[in-house]
Amino acid sequence: MNDPQPKAPSPAPTPPRPVTALSEDELAALTGLNVDSADVMLRAGEALRARTKAALLLKGGHLAGPEIVDILIDAGATTKFRNQRIATTSTHGTGCTLASAIATGLAQGMELTAAVERAIAYVREAIRTAPGF
Repeated sequence: MNDPQPKAPSPAPTPPRPVTALSEDELAALTGLNVDSADVMLRAGEALRARTKAALLLKGGHLAGPEIVDILIDAGATTKFRNQRIATTSTHGTGCTLASAIATGLAQGMELTAAVERAIAYVREAIRTAPGF
């Protein structure tokens, strides 16, 4: 059967907003601040966001303490993700895995905060269930 009416092309999907994930060391190098706490990490991230207008995920995994605080700073919103630290040495590659998991969520059409939240949960589960943990 020939369809006499050609179908209109589907609109192109809206590309996901980019997000930059930064460790404490990377954030310190970009801002000149000694990022040694979640409070300083937030101040440094806000200063960088004011300069770049980029969405930023500040990764707090290398800061000392029993709790890990990751901070997402985006247009008009700051979200803190707080999790208990998992006692392990099986964390090599988790930053890259986190970035890939966020990209996957965004490519699936998830909103940025939801994609970050799911990615953090995914990486935490991978750490928790790593062989030898």
